Amino acid sequence: MANDIYQRQNQPEILKCLVVQRRLYSSVKYWQVVPAGAMVASVVVPLCFEKSTDGCGVGDWVSVGISVFVWVSTWLTGMLRDSIVKTAAGFQQYVDHKLFTSALGQCCEWQGMPLPSDIALRVSKVTQEDVEREKVRDWYSDYSTFSGQYAVLCCQKENVRWDRSLRILLLVVLLMILVGWIFWAFVRVFDVTLRYALPTLCWCGGGMFIIGKLCWALWNDVVRINRMRDLFERTEKKIMQCADSDKELMQLQDLIYKHRKSAVLVPDVVYKLTRGVFQAKEDLTAKSHREMLS
Repeated sequence: MANDIYQRQNQPEILKCLVVQRRLYSSVKYWQVVPAGAMVASVVVPLCFEKSTDGCGVGDWVSVGISVFVWVSTWLTGMLRDSIVKTAAGFQQYVDHKLFTSALGQCCEWQGMPLPSDIALRVSKVTQEDVEREKVRDWYSDYSTFSGQYAVLCCQKENVRWDRSLRILLLVVLLMILVGWIFWAFVRVFDVTLRYALPTLCWCGGGMFIIGKLCWALWNDVVRINRMRDLFERTEKKIMQCADSDKELMQLQDLIYKHRKSAVLVPDVVYKLTRGVFQAKEDLTAKSHREMLS
Protein backbone atom coordinates (compact mmCIF):
# COMPACT_ATOMS: atom_id res chain seq x y z
CA MET A 1 0.00 0.00 0.00
CA ALA A 2 2.86 2.39 0.77
CA ASN A 3 4.35 1.56 -2.60
CA ASP A 4 0.94 2.42 -4.05
CA ILE A 5 1.27 5.96 -2.63
CA TYR A 6 4.74 6.42 -4.07
CA GLN A 7 3.72 5.23 -7.53
CA ARG A 8 0.30 6.89 -7.77
CA GLN A 9 1.63 10.36 -6.93
CA ASN A 10 3.10 10.53 -10.45
CA GLN A 11 -0.10 9.59 -12.26
CA PRO A 12 -1.25 12.24 -14.78
CA GLU A 13 -4.40 13.27 -12.88
CA ILE A 14 -2.52 13.69 -9.59
CA LEU A 15 0.24 15.73 -11.21
CA LYS A 16 -2.28 18.00 -12.94
CA CYS A 17 -4.17 18.54 -9.68
CA LEU A 18 -0.89 19.56 -8.03
CA VAL A 19 -0.33 22.06 -10.83
CA VAL A 20 -3.88 23.41 -10.34
CA GLN A 21 -3.42 23.99 -6.61
CA ARG A 22 -0.04 25.65 -7.15
CA ARG A 23 -1.50 27.99 -9.76
CA LEU A 24 -4.39 28.90 -7.47
CA TYR A 25 -2.04 29.76 -4.62
CA SER A 26 0.22 31.71 -6.98
CA SER A 27 -2.69 33.75 -8.36
CA VAL A 28 -3.45 35.05 -4.86
CA LYS A 29 0.23 35.80 -4.26
CA TYR A 30 0.35 37.88 -7.45
CA TRP A 31 -2.49 40.05 -6.15
CA GLN A 32 -0.75 40.41 -2.80
CA VAL A 33 2.25 41.93 -4.59
CA VAL A 34 0.16 45.12 -5.05
CA PRO A 35 0.04 46.18 -1.36
CA ALA A 36 3.60 44.92 -0.87
CA GLY A 37 4.83 47.08 -3.75
CA ALA A 38 2.90 50.04 -2.39
CA MET A 39 4.62 49.62 0.98
CA VAL A 40 8.01 49.76 -0.72
CA ALA A 41 6.88 52.88 -2.61
CA SER A 42 5.86 54.54 0.66
CA VAL A 43 9.51 54.28 1.75
CA VAL A 44 11.07 55.27 -1.58
CA VAL A 45 8.83 58.28 -2.31
CA PRO A 46 10.10 60.47 0.56
CA LEU A 47 13.67 59.91 -0.64
CA CYS A 48 12.72 60.95 -4.18
CA PHE A 49 11.25 64.22 -2.88
CA GLU A 50 14.08 64.87 -0.46
CA LYS A 51 15.52 67.73 -2.52
CA SER A 52 12.21 69.29 -3.59
CA THR A 53 11.33 72.89 -2.69
CA ASP A 54 9.03 71.69 0.06
CA GLY A 55 11.72 69.56 1.62
CA CYS A 56 10.62 66.13 2.73
CA GLY A 57 7.01 67.22 3.29
CA VAL A 58 5.72 66.54 -0.23
CA GLY A 59 7.05 63.01 -0.29
CA ASP A 60 5.73 62.29 3.19
CA TRP A 61 2.20 63.42 2.36
CA VAL A 62 2.26 61.40 -0.85
CA SER A 63 3.37 58.44 1.26
CA VAL A 64 0.36 58.94 3.50
CA GLY A 65 -1.85 58.56 0.43
CA ILE A 66 0.06 55.43 -0.58
CA SER A 67 -0.37 54.04 2.94
CA VAL A 68 -4.14 54.47 2.65
CA PHE A 69 -3.99 52.56 -0.63
CA VAL A 70 -1.97 49.83 1.11
CA TRP A 71 -4.67 49.41 3.75
CA VAL A 72 -7.51 49.29 1.18
CA SER A 73 -5.69 46.93 -1.21
CA THR A 74 -4.73 44.64 1.68
CA TRP A 75 -8.39 44.41 2.71
CA LEU A 76 -9.53 43.70 -0.86
CA THR A 77 -6.87 41.04 -1.52
CA GLY A 78 -7.80 39.44 1.81
CA MET A 79 -11.37 38.99 0.60
CA LEU A 80 -10.15 37.54 -2.70
CA ARG A 81 -7.70 35.26 -0.88
CA ASP A 82 -10.23 33.37 1.21
CA SER A 83 -12.20 31.95 -1.70
CA ILE A 84 -9.24 30.99 -3.89
CA VAL A 85 -7.14 29.52 -1.07
CA LYS A 86 -10.09 27.38 0.04
CA THR A 87 -10.29 25.95 -3.47
CA ALA A 88 -6.52 25.35 -3.61
CA ALA A 89 -6.57 23.60 -0.22
CA GLY A 90 -9.44 21.47 -1.51
CA PHE A 91 -7.34 20.29 -4.45
CA GLN A 92 -4.49 19.39 -2.10
CA GLN A 93 -7.00 17.48 -0.02
CA TYR A 94 -8.21 15.66 -3.12
CA VAL A 95 -4.64 14.64 -3.99
CA ASP A 96 -4.05 13.28 -0.49
CA HIS A 97 -7.41 11.49 -0.65
CA LYS A 98 -6.43 9.74 -3.88
CA LEU A 99 -3.04 8.74 -2.46
CA PHE A 100 -4.02 7.76 1.09
CA THR A 101 -7.38 6.05 0.57
CA SER A 102 -5.79 2.66 -0.10
CA ALA A 103 -4.23 2.83 3.38
CA LEU A 104 -7.08 4.55 5.26
CA GLY A 105 -10.03 2.86 3.61
CA GLN A 106 -13.03 4.17 1.70
CA CYS A 107 -15.20 4.87 4.78
CA CYS A 108 -13.21 7.85 6.05
CA GLU A 109 -14.90 11.23 5.63
CA TRP A 110 -12.73 13.86 3.95
CA GLN A 111 -13.33 17.58 4.46
CA GLY A 112 -13.12 20.24 1.77
CA MET A 113 -13.20 18.01 -1.31
CA PRO A 114 -13.84 19.95 -4.56
CA LEU A 115 -16.74 19.04 -6.81
CA PRO A 116 -15.93 16.43 -9.50
CA SER A 117 -17.05 18.88 -12.20
CA ASP A 118 -14.62 21.53 -10.88
CA ILE A 119 -11.80 18.98 -10.81
CA ALA A 120 -12.49 17.87 -14.38
CA LEU A 121 -12.74 21.45 -15.66
CA ARG A 122 -9.53 22.71 -14.08
CA VAL A 123 -7.49 19.57 -14.80
CA SER A 124 -8.52 19.71 -18.48
CA LYS A 125 -6.73 23.06 -18.79
CA VAL A 126 -3.38 21.69 -17.59
CA THR A 127 -0.99 20.33 -20.23
CA GLN A 128 1.92 17.95 -19.88
CA GLU A 129 4.25 20.90 -20.49
CA ASP A 130 2.72 22.62 -17.46
CA VAL A 131 3.40 19.55 -15.36
CA GLU A 132 7.06 19.45 -16.37
CA ARG A 133 7.47 23.19 -15.88
CA GLU A 134 6.04 23.13 -12.35
CA LYS A 135 8.21 20.16 -11.28
CA VAL A 136 5.55 18.44 -9.20
CA ARG A 137 6.77 14.87 -9.67
CA ASP A 138 7.67 12.85 -6.56
CA TRP A 139 5.61 15.16 -4.34
CA TYR A 140 6.31 12.94 -1.34
CA SER A 141 9.56 11.16 -0.54
CA ASP A 142 9.92 7.39 -0.86
CA TYR A 143 8.21 5.56 2.01
CA SER A 144 7.38 2.54 -0.14
CA THR A 145 8.89 0.01 2.28
CA PHE A 146 6.60 1.05 5.15
CA SER A 147 3.13 -0.18 6.04
CA GLY A 148 0.26 1.80 4.51
CA GLN A 149 -0.68 3.70 7.67
CA TYR A 150 2.91 4.51 8.60
CA ALA A 151 3.58 5.77 5.07
CA VAL A 152 0.56 8.08 5.33
CA LEU A 153 1.85 9.39 8.66
CA CYS A 154 5.31 10.00 7.18
CA CYS A 155 3.81 11.90 4.25
CA GLN A 156 1.79 14.06 6.64
CA LYS A 157 4.83 14.75 8.80
CA GLU A 158 6.89 15.64 5.73
CA ASN A 159 4.21 18.08 4.60
CA VAL A 160 4.09 19.75 8.01
CA ARG A 161 7.88 19.86 8.47
CA TRP A 162 8.38 21.53 5.11
CA ASP A 163 5.60 24.04 5.75
CA ARG A 164 6.94 24.89 9.20
CA SER A 165 10.48 25.44 7.88
CA LEU A 166 9.25 27.84 5.18
CA ARG A 167 7.21 29.83 7.69
CA ILE A 168 10.03 30.16 10.19
CA LEU A 169 12.37 31.35 7.41
CA LEU A 170 9.84 33.93 6.21
CA LEU A 171 9.15 35.03 9.78
CA VAL A 172 12.85 35.68 10.43
CA VAL A 173 13.17 37.72 7.22
CA LEU A 174 10.09 39.81 8.02
CA LEU A 175 11.24 40.44 11.59
CA MET A 176 14.55 41.74 10.24
CA ILE A 177 12.65 44.05 7.87
CA LEU A 178 10.39 45.21 10.70
CA VAL A 179 13.34 46.05 12.96
CA GLY A 180 15.01 47.95 10.12
CA TRP A 181 11.77 49.82 9.39
CA ILE A 182 11.37 50.82 13.06
CA PHE A 183 14.94 52.13 13.10
CA TRP A 184 14.31 54.02 9.85
CA ALA A 185 11.11 55.58 11.25
CA PHE A 186 12.91 56.61 14.45
CA VAL A 187 15.69 58.32 12.52
CA ARG A 188 13.23 59.87 10.09
CA VAL A 189 10.97 61.42 12.72
CA PHE A 190 13.85 63.10 14.53
CA ASP A 191 15.38 64.24 11.25
CA VAL A 192 12.36 66.23 10.03
CA THR A 193 10.59 69.29 11.36
CA LEU A 194 7.59 68.95 13.66
CA ARG A 195 5.30 69.91 10.77
CA TYR A 196 6.18 66.77 8.85
CA ALA A 197 6.59 64.38 11.79
CA LEU A 198 2.90 63.38 11.73
CA PRO A 199 2.78 62.22 8.08
CA THR A 200 6.07 60.40 8.59
CA LEU A 201 4.60 58.52 11.54
CA CYS A 202 1.45 57.78 9.50
CA TRP A 203 3.15 56.03 6.59
CA CYS A 204 5.77 54.37 8.77
CA GLY A 205 3.15 53.19 11.24
CA GLY A 206 0.93 51.76 8.51
CA GLY A 207 3.72 49.70 6.98
CA MET A 208 4.99 48.53 10.36
CA PHE A 209 1.48 47.51 11.41
CA ILE A 210 0.96 45.39 8.29
CA ILE A 211 4.35 43.68 8.57
CA GLY A 212 3.82 43.17 12.30
CA LYS A 213 0.39 41.68 11.66
CA LEU A 214 1.91 39.34 9.07
CA CYS A 215 4.61 38.27 11.54
CA TRP A 216 1.97 37.57 14.17
CA ALA A 217 -0.04 35.48 11.70
CA LEU A 218 3.08 33.50 10.74
CA TRP A 219 3.86 32.91 14.40
CA ASN A 220 0.32 31.59 14.93
CA ASP A 221 0.81 29.29 11.93
CA VAL A 222 3.94 27.85 13.52
CA VAL A 223 2.16 27.44 16.87
CA ARG A 224 -0.73 25.66 15.12
CA ILE A 225 1.73 23.26 13.50
CA ASN A 226 3.54 22.64 16.80
CA ARG A 227 0.24 21.68 18.42
CA MET A 228 -0.02 18.76 16.01
CA ARG A 229 3.16 17.26 17.46
CA ASP A 230 1.45 15.37 20.30
CA LEU A 231 -1.07 13.82 17.91
CA PHE A 232 1.74 12.80 15.56
CA GLU A 233 3.59 11.10 18.41
CA ARG A 234 0.46 9.35 19.68
CA THR A 235 -0.40 8.12 16.22
CA GLU A 236 3.11 6.85 15.59
CA LYS A 237 3.05 4.85 18.85
CA LYS A 238 -0.26 3.24 17.89
CA ILE A 239 1.04 2.29 14.46
CA MET A 240 4.20 0.79 15.95
CA GLN A 241 1.96 -1.27 18.24
CA CYS A 242 0.06 -2.50 15.14
CA ALA A 243 -3.13 -0.81 16.38
CA ASP A 244 -5.64 0.68 13.94
CA SER A 245 -4.89 4.40 13.53
CA ASP A 246 -7.37 5.50 10.85
CA LYS A 247 -9.13 7.87 13.26
CA GLU A 248 -5.93 9.62 14.32
CA LEU A 249 -4.63 9.87 10.76
CA MET A 250 -7.89 11.47 9.64
CA GLN A 251 -7.73 13.90 12.56
CA LEU A 252 -4.28 14.91 11.39
CA GLN A 253 -5.50 15.24 7.82
CA ASP A 254 -8.36 17.49 8.92
CA LEU A 255 -5.92 19.68 10.87
CA ILE A 256 -3.61 19.91 7.87
CA TYR A 257 -6.51 20.90 5.61
CA LYS A 258 -7.67 23.62 8.03
CA HIS A 259 -4.09 24.89 8.26
CA ARG A 260 -3.73 25.04 4.48
CA LYS A 261 -7.02 26.93 4.23
CA SER A 262 -6.14 29.63 6.77
CA ALA A 263 -2.33 29.90 6.86
CA VAL A 264 -0.31 32.82 5.50
CA LEU A 265 0.82 32.27 1.91
CA VAL A 266 4.57 31.95 1.51
CA PRO A 267 5.89 33.86 -1.55
CA ASP A 268 6.82 31.64 -4.49
CA VAL A 269 10.33 33.06 -4.55
CA VAL A 270 10.96 31.76 -1.01
CA TYR A 271 9.73 28.30 -2.01
CA LYS A 272 11.77 28.19 -5.21
CA LEU A 273 14.97 29.33 -3.51
CA THR A 274 14.68 26.72 -0.76
CA ARG A 275 13.00 23.83 -2.61
CA GLY A 276 16.22 22.00 -3.45
CA VAL A 277 17.60 22.23 0.08
CA PHE A 278 14.36 21.19 1.79
CA GLN A 279 13.69 18.35 -0.65
CA ALA A 280 17.19 16.95 -0.15
CA LYS A 281 16.65 17.17 3.60
CA GLU A 282 13.32 15.30 3.38
CA ASP A 283 14.79 12.61 1.12
CA LEU A 284 17.58 12.13 3.66
CA THR A 285 15.00 11.88 6.48
CA ALA A 286 13.04 9.26 4.51
CA LYS A 287 16.23 7.30 3.85
CA SER A 288 17.10 7.36 7.57
CA HIS A 289 13.62 6.06 8.43
CA ARG A 290 13.95 3.24 5.90
CA GLU A 291 17.36 2.20 7.28
CA MET A 292 16.14 2.39 10.86
CA LEU A 293 13.11 0.16 10.19
CA SER A 294 14.82 -2.26 7.83
